[in-house]
Amino acid sequence: FEKLKIAVQDLEAAVKSGDSSKTESEKGKLLVEAKDVLSDWLDKQLGSSVTENKIFSDLPRYWEEEFHKDMEALNVLPADCLTRVSEYVPEIVDYIEKIIERNYAYESNGSVYFDVKAFDASPCHHYAKLVPEAFGDANALAEGEGDLSADGGEKRS
Repeated sequence: FEKLKIAVQDLEAAVKSGDSSKTESEKGKLLVEAKDVLSDWLDKQLGSSVTENKIFSDLPRYWEEEFHKDMEALNVLPADCLTRVSEYVPEIVDYIEKIIERNYAYESNGSVYFDVKAFDASPCHHYAKLVPEAFGDANALAEGEGDLSADGGEKRS
């Protein structure tokens, strides 16, 4: 909060000085320093009142366009079909629910994890077939899993 306090002091000094350009500059600096605190507070206070869902598509579409411009500048041909994950959320939720129902995934603290051991123990599945050369190599499997289970936290396998 130290940078935020300094930004408030600088803005107050600019307002007292009467220099409008300095005041505008310091306003911008204050917003930069306050953005994390302010966004958390605004989300808690007003987040549930957001009814215009357009805001959730405008920003991704902007970055999607920027990506396409970059690809064009690199002479990469555009895709024949564009798929946005946000347009398939219900199908994704259904798919994950099926995986959980089959006991190949589990929920923990609001997250869903794939249960590698349960999947591998099934007679119909072989987890290492995704990377056959890793079968039986604990180090390779740990690397492939990103050592996510090493901390003994909420992920079981």
